[in-house]
Amino acid sequence: MELEKAAEPLEDSVANNLKTQPGHAIPDMEDDRSTQISKPKTVFISYSHDSEVHKERVLELANRLCEHGIDANLDQYEESPPEGWQRWMLNQVESSDYVLVICSETYNRRFRAKEEVGRGRGVTWEGGVIIDELHHVQAKNLKFIPVTFTDNDSHHIPSPLASATVYNLSQSDGYEHLYRRLTDQPFTKKPQLGKPIKLDSRESKSEGGTQFSPNNPGAVDRSAQTDENTAALEDDVIKVALERQFPEDVAIVYVEERNGELILKAFNARQTSLEPLEPSPVPSTIDIDLSELLASNSLDIIVQLKSYRPGTCVIGQFFGWLRELRKTLHEESQRTLSCVIINDRTRFNLPWEMLHLPKQETLGTIAQIVHWHDVQDPDTWEWASLPAPQQQVDRCRGRVLMYADTEEIIAARCGLTLLQKYRRLQFTDSKQLLEHWQQTDTELGLIYFTGQGLQDISLDELKARLDYTSSLQYRPSVVFIDMSLPTRGESIMTYPLLAAAFLENGVKGVVGRLGTVRDEQAASILDSFFAQHHRDREAPIPELLRRLRLEALQRLRSAFNEENCLLYLATCLYTYSGNQMTVLDLATEEDTAHG
Repeated sequence: MELEKAAEPLEDSVANNLKTQPGHAIPDMEDDRSTQISKPKTVFISYSHDSEVHKERVLELANRLCEHGIDANLDQYEESPPEGWQRWMLNQVESSDYVLVICSETYNRRFRAKEEVGRGRGVTWEGGVIIDELHHVQAKNLKFIPVTFTDNDSHHIPSPLASATVYNLSQSDGYEHLYRRLTDQPFTKKPQLGKPIKLDSRESKSEGGTQFSPNNPGAVDRSAQTDENTAALEDDVIKVALERQFPEDVAIVYVEERNGELILKAFNARQTSLEPLEPSPVPSTIDIDLSELLASNSLDIIVQLKSYRPGTCVIGQFFGWLRELRKTLHEESQRTLSCVIINDRTRFNLPWEMLHLPKQETLGTIAQIVHWHDVQDPDTWEWASLPAPQQQVDRCRGRVLMYADTEEIIAARCGLTLLQKYRRLQFTDSKQLLEHWQQTDTELGLIYFTGQGLQDISLDELKARLDYTSSLQYRPSVVFIDMSLPTRGESIMTYPLLAAAFLENGVKGVVGRLGTVRDEQAASILDSFFAQHHRDREAPIPELLRRLRLEALQRLRSAFNEENCLLYLATCLYTYSGNQMTVLDLATEEDTAHG
């Protein structure tokens, strides 16, 4: 049977592209003996028996590859392998240089073992082998190549291969692209490395040395700028200088407000910056009063968050930029996005940790989320819009210092792990706690606040007391604010102001709760937090919180009910501000017993 006669009219391009036409699909190669490959590559073709037409296309592809010096194999060349079909398929996958995965809706369904029982067992078996091999090489895929016969087939790429280059044979140059990949003959060859050239140096006209702007990496002469332009330039230069020191798997986001609309800028060491974006209104579906979140119907809140579609607003553009960054990190360095640092300077209530991404993901589960509030350096009075890039861990050692309005609140909210496992001192007066913090020579790894709020102290007094707590500079601590505080508004004791007060005075990190949480949920979340810490003592605090959110989201997916909705929302209310590499190293009661 000739392929052209069997193929459907809309797919004649596949047949034409696979027909043997010397000098057309792969120009000049067939007549140029100098391009012969020293050792024939072996290729196994994995596909599903969708139809006779589909099988014929696959056979035509295998024949074409063989004609062009590639040792292609598929089941149609075998009648009954002596080792049996399963072992034959396993040997083919393992021994071949490449495996071509012919993607189609049927193949993807069988690959995922979603086919009815008894059908498509070959693809299901091969899919398991492919997944095992990718797991063995830690997802560094050099062997498995997705191939399609139609544009529509691109929607059915098996998820383990979704980030790989797809070769569409319905395109006129599709076969040539595939052949170049299989024979390692790229269109563009990298030139040989030459010798470095020596350049004359000259002094910069700028007092501060050579500076770089985000849009022009050349040297900038500040003296040629007006005062207003210079201020804007210096602001941008300072930010970029900081951001370029962060690892490539960290994304940095600035969110500001102009005339009631959002302005967003995003930076990364590897990817082109996302700035400036045109302001856009804040979608009402994600401007949520977090302080009253759990007073609402939790199911309705989840549905509202899930229904949000970013579209062309700045959040949507940021999500698109983030998707490209994750893809680049995976393809070029086999890394994942580890952290997103957010400086949200707006009055809006954006639930960053809860925002939904494609593929059933949320921002707070794919990466650590670190919030940063502009804080002032007490020595220089200069404002820092970002935490310093961390190369070493900030290890917060010592006992736990606890505050609550009453002993009953501590018993109800703090969870068994915190109360029974770690060495602690408890106070029901915040001023007494701060005085102890100022005067003690004991290392304090965690300062824990719970209850109705710091009713007996003002923000100014708190700042003054912290300013005279010299131990903060050489004995790092973390503050955990497990109480309801407004995130925005006229209140003098909002969460951002309180977090900034602690960070300005040397605290390494602040865990804050952005809304009301029921006592039993607070105790459960705190127990889970310290259980995660006990399992992995080297995990930074933002990573512990990410794992808690992921656990809560997985529980919600397993059973979508009121209880799990409340737990997920409550877990996402706990956020982290400060340096991203802060680790707890708390003294336990066991340490005392063995000491």
